[in-house]
Amino acid sequence: MKSNLAIVKTAIAIAISLSSYAYGSGNYSHNTTQTTTIAPTPISESQQTLAKVFPKYTTVFGIKVRGTEKVPDEKLLHAAKIMAEYLDNNDDGLIDNQQVVGTLLANKATLAMIADDSELQPVRNKVGNRKKLPNLQDLKASETHPNGAARGVFDGALEEVLHLITRLGYSKVYPEALGERHGSLIADAMDKARGGRFDTIPDSYPENAWFTYEDESCDYSCMITEYTYFALTSMLGGQQFPGRLEKIQNEWKLNTRDKVRSGDPDVYDILTNPVYLLPSVLPDGQYNSATFEIKTGADEPSTTAHDSATKAEQPLVVLLVAMITVFGKVML
Repeated sequence: MKSNLAIVKTAIAIAISLSSYAYGSGNYSHNTTQTTTIAPTPISESQQTLAKVFPKYTTVFGIKVRGTEKVPDEKLLHAAKIMAEYLDNNDDGLIDNQQVVGTLLANKATLAMIADDSELQPVRNKVGNRKKLPNLQDLKASETHPNGAARGVFDGALEEVLHLITRLGYSKVYPEALGERHGSLIADAMDKARGGRFDTIPDSYPENAWFTYEDESCDYSCMITEYTYFALTSMLGGQQFPGRLEKIQNEWKLNTRDKVRSGDPDVYDILTNPVYLLPSVLPDGQYNSATFEIKTGADEPSTTAHDSATKAEQPLVVLLVAMITVFGKVML
């Protein structure tokens, strides 16, 4: 009996070791989709409304990127690729932070694209504003500029897609560090960057402040969203092309990685902490691990979950179960 038990323990150890290798190595299997089939969930009334107002859509790791009829297909696909790059920053086909994507899915996070300002109010009249539908993040096709930095134009997809991911993903998974509320590490860093804690936009900021956001419709949590975006994209090189600083310096002054490192070491340490698995490379709209297809019409029920084993890992899980079963019979 003892020898049989030893055999079982050895078998389990080998199987777990193999399984751990698959889970821990981003190089084990490339171009695999991290999904597993689950029971379909009903389509809610709000989702049906979104499907009518934003009939075009594609899916990034289960997250919807939607657009009105007037949104050019190439702009919607570009936004999807930017999202994929943020979530799979090394473009190996594997989600970098499963918890973040799982939380985005649980919150039904959706990127909602309109063509331009002319569609903004008509769309809001149909679906409501962000307070009514907090799971939405809007993006205008008119502000979406693939490879815009080469032309001296900022690509708005880099901002709005990141807003969705940090607001409904990272801030929920890491509330003590990245939570969009008073007392989190990122909030304390922001208060220092603004020269004090301001729950609303002040009449004027202290002279030594380097984050001086001006949109009076933005509440405290929204300010953290903006602060995270400015700091992270500056660290990744997205705010340093010629002419960009002149356009943003009324709100943000540290537009390069070196400036953030020396001028705001608190936020630099937070956003480079490997525990959070934040992006370390700026997306460029070139994502090679998946091809996105635009669909139209009624939405599809969710039938996949993105927090499970990859296709490459599943055989190892099966192997583990089989080995335990076989050697369990040996013990009997």
